[in-house]
Amino acid sequence: MSMQEDYERMSRSDRREAERLPSVEPVNYRGKALRGPVGIRYGKTQVKNAIPDQNAVMAALNLIPVENGGNRKPDDALQTWWPLAIEGKCHQLLYERILQFQKINKTTADGVVDPNGGAYQGMLRMAYPSIPRLVEKNAPREQAIEALPKAKGWVAAALGYLSQYIAALTTGTAFNHIPIETHFHMAKIPAADRPTFASRIITPYFQILRFLAPENIEAVSVDDLLKRSRCFGDTAAAFCGTTTKIMVSPTFVGLGINCRAAILIHEASHHFGAGHINGERGAAYDNATPQQAITSAYVFPNFAEHVVPPYVDQRFGLARPKV
Repeated sequence: MSMQEDYERMSRSDRREAERLPSVEPVNYRGKALRGPVGIRYGKTQVKNAIPDQNAVMAALNLIPVENGGNRKPDDALQTWWPLAIEGKCHQLLYERILQFQKINKTTADGVVDPNGGAYQGMLRMAYPSIPRLVEKNAPREQAIEALPKAKGWVAAALGYLSQYIAALTTGTAFNHIPIETHFHMAKIPAADRPTFASRIITPYFQILRFLAPENIEAVSVDDLLKRSRCFGDTAAAFCGTTTKIMVSPTFVGLGINCRAAILIHEASHHFGAGHINGERGAAYDNATPQQAITSAYVFPNFAEHVVPPYVDQRFGLARPKV
């Protein structure tokens, strides 16, 4: 059966899906390492053409300007509306776009994108310039280790602040309550219960402090990241996944040292039960309950940074990547 016949046999709903602008490809297709070739070799032979691989090539082409062989017009619209990928069969439209990219960029014009070939590497460089793929293998780990003293200093400051806060509550001494009110929302807790709740915050900070050590940091490549990260694709600077370590990727390289330190605290907190709750800033963060705050991986670095002189709520992290 021909490619066109396969396409014609698609259900009406699938046709509608195939013919709409593919502006919302799943993030995990973006920059994804190919497991096999995509295309039609010299216009005659279908290669492996796994559906995720076809989607990855289409996602890359969608981010590359037409004049560079991609599918993005100057007005930001897409030149080609991709048909729905079919397992094992590259559509003629995708084949033609691959061939056009190869000719414009002077790579082997065989109509096939091979996993480690020049065409796909060229697509990745053009489509995802912010994702460093060719970095020295240990560079992410080395940059994480460089940021460890700052991260541990912040956590130690948080522990010191919490101890002083509890003492001030007990003795009635004047104290700067702004950081703990900002991040853990202690005003929502009855005054008599605040020392106990503050003691609960101390426990994960001690665990984080012990965990922040070189032996608990491991560098991963972009391709390893794609295989092991559960939800972030290859743009994640770091993740914990199901491992017992903090995994840092090539994207971690080049971040500011404050950003790196905040990421390390964030990731370490995941190992002790903190999750992605209420984000790093915004209304949900500001209106959280104390119970939510103590289980948020965003709160632990934010609070720790806030209790270090000059006591400013700076919220370093990926929202401020160069700081």
